Amino acid sequence: MKAAITAVGDGGVAEQTDAMLGQIDSDQRSWWDRNREVFSLRSAGAIYALVLLVTFFTIRTDQLGRNFYLGSNNVENLLEQSSIIGMMAIGMTVLLISGNFDLSVASNAAMSSMSAAMLVDSVGPFWAVVLGIAVGTVGGLINGLIHWYVGLNSFIVTLGTLTAYRGIVLYMNDGAERVLSSEDRHTLERWAGGTIPPFQLFVLAGVAALVGGAFLVYGRKLVPAAALTVIGVASLVVSLLVEYQLELDHVAFYTMILLAVVWFVLRFTVTGRRLYATGGNIEAARAAGIAVARYSIVPFMLVGFCAGLAGVINLSRVGSVPPTIFNARELDVIAAAIIGGVALTGGSGNVLKTMVGAMLLFVMTNGFTIIGLSPFLTEIAIGTLVILSAAAYVVASRRAAAAGKV
Repeated sequence: MKAAITAVGDGGVAEQTDAMLGQIDSDQRSWWDRNREVFSLRSAGAIYALVLLVTFFTIRTDQLGRNFYLGSNNVENLLEQSSIIGMMAIGMTVLLISGNFDLSVASNAAMSSMSAAMLVDSVGPFWAVVLGIAVGTVGGLINGLIHWYVGLNSFIVTLGTLTAYRGIVLYMNDGAERVLSSEDRHTLERWAGGTIPPFQLFVLAGVAALVGGAFLVYGRKLVPAAALTVIGVASLVVSLLVEYQLELDHVAFYTMILLAVVWFVLRFTVTGRRLYATGGNIEAARAAGIAVARYSIVPFMLVGFCAGLAGVINLSRVGSVPPTIFNARELDVIAAAIIGGVALTGGSGNVLKTMVGAMLLFVMTNGFTIIGLSPFLTEIAIGTLVILSAAAYVVASRRAAAAGKV
């Protein structure tokens, strides 16, 4: 058919017809060939791992006669445990996309928490929270300014501020624990230490999936949009059959809001595209007229903001700041991003997958505890998971490059 059409008419028509038929041939590739990347290990490995782990723990707890693993109490517990780390990991993902990372994030969160605790008696709970978050943001800004204007690698800069910020925490209260008064603690609990009203999980999941699908349609990501739409409709149908109520802590609620905002900015705005461009090739971004200094420094500030927010929320929940607060938790934050598939070389990453990575860490810890395995095995499993996640991304990237896809 193609040859017959080409033989008819003048050369210009023939060339146009050839091009059009070539496009049709391309469009007639199998659905799997056109959407293989969406389901690849590189793109969805963390999701597969989470589903497998949850399935395993659900079956195993049933065999052992324990409470249903996906019962509302345990799900609430998992979301609460993963939210603080997830909150900091959201900021870390943005920074990793820009081509840098921050080892001081947990120390910065501790400094923010201690600052708010020290200020609450003199300025009141509200301003203590505001100033605590500001301390974290300034801590991130300091990292960014030193990295950009002095020219030091972000690893060296934040390795130094990791120790410095932790030293400030110890100095502020002479290495002792800072405990809030009962009145201040009660005030802060209303803001971030309590829970939101109970809600139907499947209704929320259904609405969220449908909204996410609509945004993906806007972004012309039709396959994942269709998948989210199916999930959304199925969730709403299940909500009519099963009553599954959750009562989330404020920290999980705030983390979800932060996640949605950052995901939207990265996915659908010029700011997000410029950030990916800067992290992927800073010289090319500069040549394209992007203000690369801004897209290198502001992500450090966002990490600091997230650290400050995590610090003051944790203070609101527990009412005290021990000197060892968030000790070594920067490893969990970075691990969550790596498990979620964020490239340490910059220019690639997704905050939704990072949140899946944070969930994976705590699903493993929670599940191993419930089925009675040694906590030491949890550390081994998490370390192995980080290595496998990074290795899977590297191998997939090399294969894609060899095939001429990237």
